Parts: sequence; C-alpha cells; structure tokens
Amino acid sequence: MNYRFTRMASRLVMVSLLLSSCASGTITQRGLVSFYPFDGKAEDQTGNHHGKESNIQYKSLSEASSDKVLVLNGDDSYVDLTTPFDYDEITISLWFNVHSFDTQTELIFTADYASQRYGLMNLATKNEYGVNNVYFNLSGEIEKQAIKTNVWYHATLIKKENKRYEYYLNGVLIGSGAIDQYLSSVRGFPVAQIGTIRTRELGFFDGAVNNLRIYNRALSEKEVATLANEMSQQ
Repeated sequence: MNYRFTRMASRLVMVSLLLSSCASGTITQRGLVSFYPFDGKAEDQTGNHHGKESNIQYKSLSEASSDKVLVLNGDDSYVDLTTPFDYDEITISLWFNVHSFDTQTELIFTADYASQRYGLMNLATKNEYGVNNVYFNLSGEIEKQAIKTNVWYHATLIKKENKRYEYYLNGVLIGSGAIDQYLSSVRGFPVAQIGTIRTRELGFFDGAVNNLRIYNRALSEKEVATLANEMSQQ
C-alpha cells in the first residue's frame, strides 16, 4: 500500500511539473475536427458541425471575465452536435462545472450511435452512496473520481486505434487499459450530445460546459496537459 501511494504521489508531482512546463504551451490544432468555445452560441469554430441548442443559457465565466460558458439547467437543456464523430481514434476534451448532483446518472457528453466504430462513449455525473462522482465510460470501461460542486474540471477521454483507452482529469491520468469489446445501444442516437441521453427524457446535466474540442487522433500526455491548463490562463 505504501509503495502504491508513493508511486501515485510521484506521478502527481511529475504531472504537476508537466502542467507547469506547458503553462505557455500552444494548444494543438492537428487533428482538430470541432471546437465549441460556447461564446454565446453552440457554433463549431472550425465550421464543420454547428450544434443545435434547446433551452440553453450562456453566462460569464467569472465576474472578471467576459468569456461565456454554456449553462444547462438540469431539466430540459441539451445540445445536439449533428454528427457522431465516428473515427478510428478520437479525443474528447472539455471543461465542466457541476451545479448539483442527482442519484440518477446525468450526462455531460455522450456519443452512442448504433454502428459507431469505437462504441459508446460518455462523461457523466452521479451521487452514489453519498459520494459525488464523475464517470468516464468508453464501451463499458468505466473510471470514476470524486469531485465537488461549483468547481471547474478538465476531462479528456481518448480512444486509440489499438483498442486502448486513456482518461484524464485535470491533466492527470486516472485510467487506461484495453477495451474488451465495443459496446453500443441497439437504438443509439445518430449524433453526439451534450447534457442528456439519447431519449431526451432524463439524464439532464445541471451545470456548465466550456471549450469542447474533438480530435480525430489520440492526443499525447503533454498535449492533454496543455489543454488542462487552458482556463487557468483566462
């Protein structure tokens, strides 16, 4: 146990140093297929896949900033992203802030197209046995981390071409491994979504989302660290 703790502590120190070294790094554009800065609209800055909003609000990131963030009300807010983002490799990078948790699963991001080559992918929140968690899920390979309300977190989900996955929270690798098999719903939804499940009847996320980026390749740990430092510079 002490050995594992020492290894984890050493890794956190290394990641902290990496984040510091990337403070002035440039966010990669290579392989970027969609970027949603949510600056008052759900438009894709690349021009490829503009989102379709339902009952969305936009609010300032902070009193000191004019930058906007996407706010979902937890009742009927969502965004359809008009494509499933079906690639051999994929990286999902976004910032999220949970306003309240529920004992039912609430979806921050989901892609669940029936014929999707990498299967089901989602990022969700849930209060489970009194603990507020965020859940990373790629075809049933699930990792969870305890988090707090009203705090900004950076999440990265990566599916690699060799059927391996990586999950990062605030630039720290929290899970990786091999995908047993690609899973998807028989009646999946043809586009990726923010804020709800495919039926749009439940699972509504109560919180905010910012700077969603989708790449058609697997980002490196250093590239993830740069993204995880982005909002600290704003």
